[in-house]
Amino acid sequence: MRRPLFVAMVCAISVLVLSSGAHAYFRASGSGSGTGATGTLQPATLVALVTSDTPTSTLVPGGSADLILKINNPTSSNVTLVGIAPKTGGTVTPSLPGCTTSGVSLATIGALAITLTPGSNTVHIGNGATMSTASVSGCQGATFAIDVTITVHQ
Repeated sequence: MRRPLFVAMVCAISVLVLSSGAHAYFRASGSGSGTGATGTLQPATLVALVTSDTPTSTLVPGGSADLILKINNPTSSNVTLVGIAPKTGGTVTPSLPGCTTSGVSLATIGALAITLTPGSNTVHIGNGATMSTASVSGCQGATFAIDVTITVHQ
């Protein structure tokens, strides 16, 4: 008969110890304060190319060639270039006055994921520009500025 009494007392003590720990846990309180700040996201910008920024391929009628973009990332962290599209109302400007009908346009560029580090970045998009067969011979040797819009994500 002593054994059941001993087991009952051990169980009662265990329940008392465990419930007081749980009671202390759920009754605990605290307080604190914190502050946070966010930076201002600055947009990436397109920068004019210089003469040393040359494509690895050239446009010919009915063909395509590299598109070169110089993009400035003014933030202190990397961002990702995810899209390039023709600028609404944008133009294509040839470097030669005799290039009256260039037939040059932005090629269809699929999804991108190009990392842009802080500062200046030169991006080559293979076959990013096209030239139709309607271009005139005065466009031979010309370079072209194509107005584009870029989409960048952080």
